Formats: sequence, C-alpha cells, structure tokens
Amino acid sequence: MPKLTSIWKSYQAIATLTTSSFASSDNFVIAIVQFESTASTNIAAGNLKLVRGSTTLASAEYYIFHTSSATTYGAWQVHLIPYLDSGAPASAQYAVIAKAGAASVVYGRATIIAFNKGSLSAAYVDGDGTTIDTSETTIKALSTSFSAGSDVAVMASEQFWNFDDNYNYINADLNKLQQSNQATGQTTNQYTISFGSYSSDDIGNGFGLLNRFTSAPSLPEYEVKATRSNSYTLGGEAKILALCKPPKVPEFPLGPTLLVAICFPITFAVRKWKKTG
Repeated sequence: MPKLTSIWKSYQAIATLTTSSFASSDNFVIAIVQFESTASTNIAAGNLKLVRGSTTLASAEYYIFHTSSATTYGAWQVHLIPYLDSGAPASAQYAVIAKAGAASVVYGRATIIAFNKGSLSAAYVDGDGTTIDTSETTIKALSTSFSAGSDVAVMASEQFWNFDDNYNYINADLNKLQQSNQATGQTTNQYTISFGSYSSDDIGNGFGLLNRFTSAPSLPEYEVKATRSNSYTLGGEAKILALCKPPKVPEFPLGPTLLVAICFPITFAVRKWKKTG
C-alpha cells in the first residue's frame, strides 16, 4: 500500500510512474486516488490532475470538498482517472498531483498503472460537467469506429457535485454504463448514491463503472447515464476509456507481449498469444 502524502497549497506529487521499458507508443494510463482529511478544506476544481511531465492529461471536473475529520465517517474519497495517451514519448513519466486550500489537512495516496496499446483498438473521451435530471440523463457518450463482433472492455470514471444545501440521491440501478443505448448487458451501481449538503458535507465524490461487451455492433457507442431522485440540482462528469479486441483474435489482451508498468510493486502475469486461422 502506498503511503499517505500530505497535500499542500502548491502541487504535490502523490505518486509517480516511469515507463522505462516503453518505446514511443499509445499508452493506457489508469490512476486510483484516495484522500482523507483531518479538518475542513477543499481541492479546487481541476486541482487533482494526471500529468505527463508538465502536461496535464486529465483532471477532476468539480471541487473535492472535505469538511470532516479522518475520525469521522465520510471523511475520505476515492477517484478514478483513466486516460488514453496517444503518441506518448518513450519512457514517459506519469504522476498524480494535487493541491488543497489549506496545507496538511488533506492526505492522499495513489496507484498508477500504464500499459501499451499494442494491437488493441481504443477510444477515449473526457466529458464536461452536465446537469443530471429527474429523467434519465446521458452524462457523456463515447463514439467509436470498432467493427461488428469486437470484444470491448469499457472503464468509466465519474464525479458528482451537489449544487444545493440539501441531500441528493441517485437511487440504486439508476447510474448506468450502456452500449449503444441498450439496457441489455448494461452495468449499474447497485446501491443508492447519496450526496451531502454542499455547505456541510464531503462532496465532489468519485465513482466508476466497468463492463465488458462481447460481439459488439458496428460502430458501438458507450454511454454513462444517471437519474437524480429528487428536485435538487446535481452535476455529473464522466471520462470513458474503451479497449477493443477485434473479431477472430483468440485472447484479450493482445500483443506479442503486454508491457505493463505500475507505481508500486505488484505481482502480475503476462500471457503471449498467436494468431490462428
């Protein structure tokens, strides 16, 4: 487990990863970040970032607001940041960085994993903030050029922001990841998501949805959707990363080898494949 890093009023690197064995290529980069707080402060909108060197690749859409002590229930948040780094340089270095409104109040830890795209096809979109209605709302959709029959793995990150001084909810099964607007094969958050008051609770929370869609239609689209369960104003944002294995290739993932880098030691297995037929 990576150690906690104190977040200051200037940018601090929570975790770094150097892909020393990677040639110039397209890379998938995935970061998971956890925050805890000891008092009230915030990480302003855009001040949690995934970067490559001095280049910002992706960032949080909304404030990450902490009002509680780490000894109080709810005084922590977890955020997922996926990214497709097209044309990344050799030995690219990635980092998760953040800065807060007060020093030594928020503490964070992060894990970063990166791997080459290889022979996979891929698509990615980073959404803007969207107002979620009491009817089903598409937070963001990802269009692709994938061919019919493909095997597609989809990862979506989400962040929500409650704009009202009242509790807000997304009821169970009303936060969804779909393929081409079809309920068949969708994945949902199976529990109610609760959002506290913007003036007195920890909000700006992150969530995620994952799914694998087999035998996709031609040019599939992937949508993140939600329905708020009361009249109070709720915002949402999504980043969607889709990895596609073309038809008639026997294994997922692809590549003579799969190059993987991770920012702290982990045991993993890499399989090889041969194209048949």
